Amino acid sequence: NLKTFGARLPRAVLAALPQANVIQTGHPNLWARVQYEIGGVHSSWATRIRAAFRRSMPFAYERLFRDLGSLAAAEPRFRLVAPLRPFDLLSAADLLVSDWSSTTVEFSALDRPILLFDSPALPFADRELHAAFREACEPFTQLRELRTLAPRALAHPDARRTGRVSQNDSQ
Repeated sequence: NLKTFGARLPRAVLAALPQANVIQTGHPNLWARVQYEIGGVHSSWATRIRAAFRRSMPFAYERLFRDLGSLAAAEPRFRLVAPLRPFDLLSAADLLVSDWSSTTVEFSALDRPILLFDSPALPFADRELHAAFREACEPFTQLRELRTLAPRALAHPDARRTGRVSQNDSQ
């Protein structure tokens, strides 16, 4: 999400939730400025081609961190935190804005609302897994959707509960 939206993502969440504090972290590879894209054997040809194209144009990490640092300096409700203790951050959060990552799966165990960036440009290879994510989370494709989704998710945290609870737990 940060590579896609940069500082616009936390700005959109701050605007959508004027009473909330926003903590931004990310994968350790983001902080390490690793230049790679995932394009595994189950990825579509289009995804692999996009990954090869992105590798040819390295991501501007310094600009991303400069923009996030400027936001943190200007906005007291925003904190940029390196991913040293991600589970502590997750346990303190009332809402997660994420993508197709293990963090989304881990946060679902806390049974709290999740807003999931469902990028039309990056189709999910496994349809069943894609459906499970969408059932557990409130998907969005554009930042402007956060204006309505974030307050609604906090007002109705049980809305996607059945998707976050396994069938064994719900019986």
